[in-house]
Amino acid sequence: MAIEKIAIADLERTKLQTRLMLSADTVEDYADAMRNRAKFPPVTVFADAERNTLWLADGFHRVAAAEASGFKHVKADVKPGTFADALNFALGANANHGLRRSNADKQHTLEMAWDNRRELWPREDDADPSAAVLADACGISLGTVNRFLAEVEPISKREVRKAGIPQKKTQDAPAEPSKKGGSKPPVRKVFGIDGKVRPVAPVRPAGRCRHMDAEGFCTNEKMQGGGFKCTGCENKEVLPTRTPPAYSHAKGVMTDRFGVEIPMEIRGAFKVETVRDEIETHLRTAATLLKRAMDEKDPSVAQFRQADLIDLQNALRTAKFTRPHCVCRICQGNGRGSCTACHETGFQTQAQYDNNPKEFKA
Repeated sequence: MAIEKIAIADLERTKLQTRLMLSADTVEDYADAMRNRAKFPPVTVFADAERNTLWLADGFHRVAAAEASGFKHVKADVKPGTFADALNFALGANANHGLRRSNADKQHTLEMAWDNRRELWPREDDADPSAAVLADACGISLGTVNRFLAEVEPISKREVRKAGIPQKKTQDAPAEPSKKGGSKPPVRKVFGIDGKVRPVAPVRPAGRCRHMDAEGFCTNEKMQGGGFKCTGCENKEVLPTRTPPAYSHAKGVMTDRFGVEIPMEIRGAFKVETVRDEIETHLRTAATLLKRAMDEKDPSVAQFRQADLIDLQNALRTAKFTRPHCVCRICQGNGRGSCTACHETGFQTQAQYDNNPKEFKA
């Protein structure tokens, strides 16, 4: 670690700010503390010899506070590296310390990672990073990343072999006409944390059937299944449907993915960012860091055992699989204290919903 005094004026502070904006209150609090001679950790700077630039990667609030306090220099941990190295560090810099990131900050972080993906992950095959890769790089929950990708470039989570698309096809290859005269969707490629490239197919436009009204429900008189499918829209007339979000707001009413109103008592579980999401993010970070340190035989984790890593991975798995899927289809969220289908929580996970009797599925 090379700690140096760096002139604030020499720092490039506009390219790597992953927050949407700085918090004026935080800058003021830091400035007051600095004027009272409080000690702050050094900021992180990457010295790019190729571009002759000092990239500020972490410590934007501290630099702004130092400048507001009249200081001309700041202490910095200076690392050699390129713009890509600095950005890779900046993306996850605030995941575990500093002012907690807002949803807008996380969105901005993901946008920066996606816009610079070719520099961050240069590949000859031009494969895009998977949701897991982005989540790991940015320190953001997988659910948030998937929602971001659905807006930026919607893709299905199924591999091409499961979608019935030949795996040898590439993104630039022309789509072959199907037997019914249509065209198969083009194939995109993504790489995972393991580095393996997997082809995926884009999601087609969402929709339920051709009798759909403005509210998204089927108007066919013979409709069944709560409007998700009707007897008059079988086969060709049923359009592929993207997995709906866990909840939605319509006319001031909060409903789950199946249109069931979410009881007030359990709405907190369906928020976009919950404590469970934060726990999942921190567990993923901890498990990744511990595994990496153990693989590299880092002496600071010499007292950790394989069982400790397994415990972290099991806790992460629990956090991932306890994500709310819908209001309990058996008790409609009102049977807390007596319903075994949702373990008295009022909502069901994906696994619990899958175990429902057929008549209780949409």
